[in-house]
Amino acid sequence: SLRGIEEAEWLFEQTGKYPALIGLDFMDHTRNYNWIDKNVLVNEAVKWYRKNGLVTICWHWRDPLRNTEEFYTNGTTFDVTKINDVNSEEYTAMVDDIDYIAGYLKQIQDSAVPVLFRPLHEASGGWFWWGAKGAEPCKTLWKFMFDRLVNHHGINNLIWIWTTDAQSDNLDWYPGDDYVDILGMDIYAPDGDYGSQVLNFNKIKDDFEGKKLITLSENGNIPDPDKLVTDKAGWSWFMPWYGKYIRDNAINSLEHWQKIMDHPYVITLDEMPDLKNFSFLNSNIETNKFLVFPINETIHLVPDNVNDNYSVYVVDATGRQLKILKNVSGQLYLNTNGIKGLILIKIIGTGFEEVYKVIL
Repeated sequence: SLRGIEEAEWLFEQTGKYPALIGLDFMDHTRNYNWIDKNVLVNEAVKWYRKNGLVTICWHWRDPLRNTEEFYTNGTTFDVTKINDVNSEEYTAMVDDIDYIAGYLKQIQDSAVPVLFRPLHEASGGWFWWGAKGAEPCKTLWKFMFDRLVNHHGINNLIWIWTTDAQSDNLDWYPGDDYVDILGMDIYAPDGDYGSQVLNFNKIKDDFEGKKLITLSENGNIPDPDKLVTDKAGWSWFMPWYGKYIRDNAINSLEHWQKIMDHPYVITLDEMPDLKNFSFLNSNIETNKFLVFPINETIHLVPDNVNDNYSVYVVDATGRQLKILKNVSGQLYLNTNGIKGLILIKIIGTGFEEVYKVIL
């Protein structure tokens, strides 16, 4: 999203739930537009994290030389290869913009807010100036930005997201494991297509050897969560663009939104673990919300209908079935056998059903 909390509030009004993640954009921060308050982004990031939510920020980087207001290749002649020429005005302009954005990132860091940071996105498509000259100058700019923000400015609250694709040359564009924390893909499926995009997911997972989390970092249609589970397409999150992709009932209907926000596979804000006061837990927790067992090898749950027989189904974040237990009664002690990450535990009995989301 581009509108952050504004659209999260709209979603809450329509569905009764907030998303766990909001999206913001530095698109206009390197300009002196009189219609934008640049502090809003910082304030919204801090406010959302204090609500126990996650924040991702992208950067539609307008022409650093200010010759145009564009970031699209067909609207600017800005030459990204000048990142290799320290004496060029383009190099100076890029450094100035990065340093300017660093000021806002520092404000967010000073409030102890982590940021899922996604600059230079969709580079391999070539439609943005940072990807217009091919892979090598783009990778150089990415590594320069990483070094400038992390080492020069001391910004350490960033989780770096590289937007890749499922094309045969995707590894040619990759800056490298040392500069990337999470892989993303931006997908705008055809109208009416709410498929899981599992072929794209699997291609990225295979190409990058499963080393990184994979997210649907920008999208139009939101995949049907039932299809995500069935196809085992383990996107870590989704982030629809703003306007008609969220509110206009044209791309993602209210009925579709309600299904998504109510689905046991989808983590909403009310189900998030405590991000600011997290501690390793040595005792069992009995709750029907979101559980964290980072060091325990046994999960202890107490179903509401503890005296009735029930079945237990355990799946991981990709929808892969891990365990099935039949004819269980009483309290549940479930051995995790070294399982790590997010799992779903569904308990089904006569006349009742419970779903637990568990982080191990």
